[in-house]
Amino acid sequence: MRYFVLVVLALCSCRPAPTPATAPAPLPHPASQQATPAAGMTQRARTPARQAIVPTSQSRTRPAPGLTITRRSDESLTSLATRVMPKEGEFALMHRPVEGTFGPGAGNVVVLWGAEGSCEGGAVLVPVADTPSTYRVNVLPSFQEIGTSAATPSFQPVSVLFDDVNGDGRAELLIILRVTGRGAYEGREGDSPVGHRAEVDEHVTGVFGWNGQEFTIITDVDLSGPRDAAGVRKLLRARRGGKR
Repeated sequence: MRYFVLVVLALCSCRPAPTPATAPAPLPHPASQQATPAAGMTQRARTPARQAIVPTSQSRTRPAPGLTITRRSDESLTSLATRVMPKEGEFALMHRPVEGTFGPGAGNVVVLWGAEGSCEGGAVLVPVADTPSTYRVNVLPSFQEIGTSAATPSFQPVSVLFDDVNGDGRAELLIILRVTGRGAYEGREGDSPVGHRAEVDEHVTGVFGWNGQEFTIITDVDLSGPRDAAGVRKLLRARRGGKR
């Protein structure tokens, strides 16, 4: 019996110790998994999504400042002027483009655009020195700055001409405009306007001068009244004492 017990104890001491359990290896994160390209194919790097560019309110009605444009060899002035117009909105040319010598020099092109029958803006294309067929787009001031008796004016260009109106030896840009709309109220009672608002139908001439950097409206020259270029030139000759 004693021998049997010793044999049992010897067998138990020879059994190997149990192996401790190990935790399963963690699965890789989905972001770290990359597919292996097939033979003969290369894997392209992922590029970030392009951010959308939201146009500003100014770009909807006016070209971007500092813009330049190149005229193609077979391109007409009308086609060039159409490319200058703002891209946002349904704009159309309000007057044929006119080329002339005024302000910065020769070869300038006047472009006027608008919508719904009213001129909304304009620009002068000034040739870039030493760069053939390239122009810098100089946006004109708003026609709303031109003096008129209409409280809610609508502008229709009649004629574009160039003349030295202030005697500085350099021609200014003159744009004859027909202005229509409702006039101002006759008076006010407290904070409320009262009276009749007459219909306005008049002609004014915007005078735009070059200050070396941009075009500005010359406000101390009144050329209102004449309905066409011949009338404006006649008025200017009279102010010069008959001299052209």
